[in-house]
Amino acid sequence: MMEWKVKVGDVVSEGDLIAVIETDKVTVDVKSTSSGAIEEILVKVEDTCEVGQTLCKIGAAGEGAKKTPAKPETAAPAKPPPSAAPTPAATSATPGENFTVK
Repeated sequence: MMEWKVKVGDVVSEGDLIAVIETDKVTVDVKSTSSGAIEEILVKVEDTCEVGQTLCKIGAAGEGAKKTPAKPETAAPAKPPPSAAPTPAATSATPGENFTVK
């Protein structure tokens, strides 16, 4: 890791420059793949990063450095009642996504 362009608590949008990584051959700008607030930076400047390694955690905007416990999931019934229509899967992204080197 060469340089962080953000700090914990900063709000970023998808596509914002958040870090710069230097390899043996090139220097690469790292852009955010989601919008939200930087919750935690997991890689320090001068640390070596591996492909697939999580660099930072991005949560919902406004949470900043606050750590909020995850909401407990409710167990779904094993079989829906015969008269119930199937529930569609959620299509929106949830905050709390980790940013990973690709």
